[in-house]
Amino acid sequence: MEEVIRFALLGFGVGALYALASQGLIVIYRGSGVLNFALGAIGMAGAYVEWELTTNYGWKFAPALLMGVACAAAIGALTHLLIMRPLRHVSPLVRVIATL
Repeated sequence: MEEVIRFALLGFGVGALYALASQGLIVIYRGSGVLNFALGAIGMAGAYVEWELTTNYGWKFAPALLMGVACAAAIGALTHLLIMRPLRHVSPLVRVIATL
């Protein structure tokens, strides 16, 4: 029975991550009309910044988390300004390829 509870909790965690990722894709698609496949890479970059600051530089978790979120937000803003905004009048297929 203990094993069933463990697998159920792991399943809920993975399901929550899938739900969060799909909601992010939906929000981006509704706002820009493009499926942004760079969503996972941007999140990974923010997580790596947080891990790097806590592991190698000795930062506390909360400030490192805020810095990771800020870095992910900056990458997202730069992606929008430097890549997506110049491509706003091209076909949606070109915009999807640009996010890959």
